[in-house]
Amino acid sequence: MSASDCFVRRSRGKDDAAMAHKDARSEVWCATLKGRDDMVESLRVLTRARASALKAHKAAIEQIRSLIVSAPDTVCDQ
Repeated sequence: MSASDCFVRRSRGKDDAAMAHKDARSEVWCATLKGRDDMVESLRVLTRARASALKAHKAAIEQIRSLIVSAPDTVCDQ
């Protein structure tokens, strides 16, 4: 979208449906699929697995801390 397109759009008022249709039809915009190569896919899976493990680890630590804080003094002393 050029500067003149932005000016015309602002002067007429925003119409997101029309702009989405225009962008979908334009040849400048195109979606590219993610590669499905073995190495790329393996790294993607490992990255998501690590992120999931870190999230679970943080959740477990938070649960343990909340239990310690809310536990009676006799249990905390152990």
